[in-house]
Amino acid sequence: MQIRVAILDQDQNYQNRVLVALREKFSKKLQVFPCNSTEDVLSVIEAHEVKVFAINKMINYDISQIPEECAIVYLSELKSVKEEDGTPVVCKYRKVKNIAGELYNIGKNYDKLLAEKKEAERKAEEERLEAERKAEEERLEAERKAEEERRKAEEERLEAERKAEEERLEAERNVELQMCTHLFRQETVRAARQQVFLLQLLMQMIILIFYILISNSSAQ
Repeated sequence: MQIRVAILDQDQNYQNRVLVALREKFSKKLQVFPCNSTEDVLSVIEAHEVKVFAINKMINYDISQIPEECAIVYLSELKSVKEEDGTPVVCKYRKVKNIAGELYNIGKNYDKLLAEKKEAERKAEEERLEAERKAEEERLEAERKAEEERRKAEEERLEAERKAEEERLEAERNVELQMCTHLFRQETVRAARQQVFLLQLLMQMIILIFYILISNSSAQ
């Protein structure tokens, strides 16, 4: 398996030396293409279907332009740094065989790593969508419960108002009934008194008539 590699380093002497060394000693594993500047990076990658793009980390270049199918490697002067922002780092001053081995392994394993990355992203997206779905369901359920509670409270309020109105009307009827009863009692008493007065008056008239009759009988 041969891995296609594109290299861009601001030190052209270094870039030429490492290209020659890689081509002479590791041509079975690597096919190396130089990039003369940042302007021709994409054209080199697309023209040669490059699998690994190695760029000096000191070069100001937007690596987001690199196609997803191409692995990115930083070339660094430091031996201690192995990775930066998720991107592999290769020390440019290591032995050529070590550089070749790292570039080859990165290119060889990149498809698997990319597939794992996409699968992880797919799962993360599924989890995100599932979380959003659950959140939406919970929101709708909360809204439904809130609406149900609001409706229940409104029904309770209306029922309380209805009962209060019934109690008010019942109280008014009781007051009216009491007033009618009182007036009826007053009228009954008045009528009774009037009847007593009439009876008394009638008795007096009867007595008077009787007295007149007796008087007339005595005179004859």
